[in-house]
Amino acid sequence: MKKVVIITGLTASGKSGLAVEIAKEFNGEIISADSVQIYKGLNIGSAKVDSKTMQEVKHHLIDIKEFNDSYNVGEFIQDTNNAINSITSQGKLPIIVGGTGMYIKALIEGYTLGGTVADEAVRNKYNQLARERGNLAVWEELNKLNPQRAEQVHYNNLKRVIRYLEIELNGEELTKTESILKNFEVLCVGIIDDREVIYSRINQRVDEMINDGLIEEISGLLNNGADF
Repeated sequence: MKKVVIITGLTASGKSGLAVEIAKEFNGEIISADSVQIYKGLNIGSAKVDSKTMQEVKHHLIDIKEFNDSYNVGEFIQDTNNAINSITSQGKLPIIVGGTGMYIKALIEGYTLGGTVADEAVRNKYNQLARERGNLAVWEELNKLNPQRAEQVHYNNLKRVIRYLEIELNGEELTKTESILKNFEVLCVGIIDDREVIYSRINQRVDEMINDGLIEEISGLLNNGADF
């Protein structure tokens, strides 16, 4: 039976380093399960692996989208499935690494797919409302329709707010998909460390990010129209 390794854990727990060592030892390639590293431009802020490491070990699903592109769990599953097939066809070991829990859960358990299609009329209407009255006004429209759903999203996450409005206005058909790993032998590694150690590493990482140019990176993205 073909094998897959999944490595997950908290921020700064050492996931990426462990994945690279396993890939070198067992002839593997790495698939990122990080919902931010898929985007081009946010290199410092997402703690992407450096180019030297990527030359030593091939990485998949990094820098595959422009920053304002949408991306969802269904696309991630499809992209991961394609990457796994490519890696295993070469006789190599797929190593999935990342801290986006929704992605990992969907890989292992399958996921529920929402069938609401994109509604350009709804999107245009509420994007225009945001330009005229601000993001909060759009969130308030969602809050009128479904206060519980509105509580799940910050008003500045405009794309998600509008997506929820699409669902509220058009309805949603849900279908359950099976895990794409059902025919694989899966080793799932969850890295656990002392909370104080993790906090210390995170604080150090933030300082390093700022020194490396995080503020300039964010400013550049905003100047180029990024919608955080």
